[in-house]
Amino acid sequence: MRAVGERVPNASQLVPVHAAGGAEAGNLALKVLATGGIYLGGGMSPRILTDLEKPVFLEALRNKGRLRGTLTNMPVHVILNPDAGLLGTAAYGLTMSS
Repeated sequence: MRAVGERVPNASQLVPVHAAGGAEAGNLALKVLATGGIYLGGGMSPRILTDLEKPVFLEALRNKGRLRGTLTNMPVHVILNPDAGLLGTAAYGLTMSS
């Protein structure tokens, strides 16, 4: 809980979070062997796009020792369409009704 008047950090002040997010994205990509690419979605990703393009995120994502080459070859995409979840749900619903 924050005190009244306490400053709330904005997304650009969350560099350690970007590094942790990059590391976890790399872990998950290796777990599922996401050779088709890593897709970052949700409301936060488009807001921190410039930070995701910085070396700290990609270095944390790829810093997996001997598996670095595997992760370097996986493209990273940020989903910018705010309706992506809704569109995906609608598409799935259409396939289920057929």
